[in-house]
Amino acid sequence: MAPPYCTVDDIQNILPDNVVIGDSLMTKNVTVLRTDVERWIEFSESIVNSKLVNIYRIPLIPIRVPDFTVDPVTFTERYPDPIPIVCARLAAGHLFDEIVNAQQDPNISEWGKNQRALAHDILVDIMSGITTLRGQVRDGYRFVPNEIYDDARVSRPGEMGRNQRGAGS
Repeated sequence: MAPPYCTVDDIQNILPDNVVIGDSLMTKNVTVLRTDVERWIEFSESIVNSKLVNIYRIPLIPIRVPDFTVDPVTFTERYPDPIPIVCARLAAGHLFDEIVNAQQDPNISEWGKNQRALAHDILVDIMSGITTLRGQVRDGYRFVPNEIYDDARVSRPGEMGRNQRGAGS
């Protein structure tokens, strides 16, 4: 089974400091259970997969990245750069709204909406061809090798624009 697109630590780094992820709510300062975070990671993976299914082979393939901090150099496996942050932002935004702000009215926070909007903006860049995922297999034609076709067309300015929204919307 492939590792998740992001880790619980990635989400903890995005969440505000007063939201702490832990294994038990009885532990001091813990506000969110690790099992809830893992459930939201799976949900955000399904969103990313559904957006990229027409462009890349799904599930995405972890790539090998050299770790130059140790001698000799070792390799670790992780997903291409925009994918972990997209998955973490989606999961953190939903988690913050569903778990932390569930007692407030309205139960959707500006912070959660901003995190999800930032993640969807990156997904739009990937879907339009501006950002390509390193080491991933393009899947556009079922029985034809992609190498015989030209590179993916980058959309013209203004053709696939972002939604014009105000702060927090």
